Amino acid sequence: MEREAYETSLAPVVAEYGLGVLPYYGLASGFLAGKYRSAAAGHGVSPATVALAWLRTRPGAVAPLASARTIDQLPALPASATLGLSPDEIAVLDEASATYPQRVLRVRVTEG
Repeated sequence: MEREAYETSLAPVVAEYGLGVLPYYGLASGFLAGKYRSAAAGHGVSPATVALAWLRTRPGAVAPLASARTIDQLPALPASATLGLSPDEIAVLDEASATYPQRVLRVRVTEG
């Protein structure tokens, strides 16, 4: 399922009924990992570790599913299970990860 379809249609149902979700493709071929460089540097971990740790904070997320294409990428995956993110870091990552319609809506609500 595409992310936008999930976030607009199913995420409210997941929250309402307390359902669990297994996010897959969480690193989006490196797209998400690149957004998390500053948080990663602050923790001394890879951006992929931060991206997966952030996914764990999403409502309903039980366990993000991820895979490594190389052996060198593998350590980042289990490291995300123990990385704690502060509420401020989560807020910054939420904004960085918002889909385009979510950003536009927030701007309109703030301005309007």
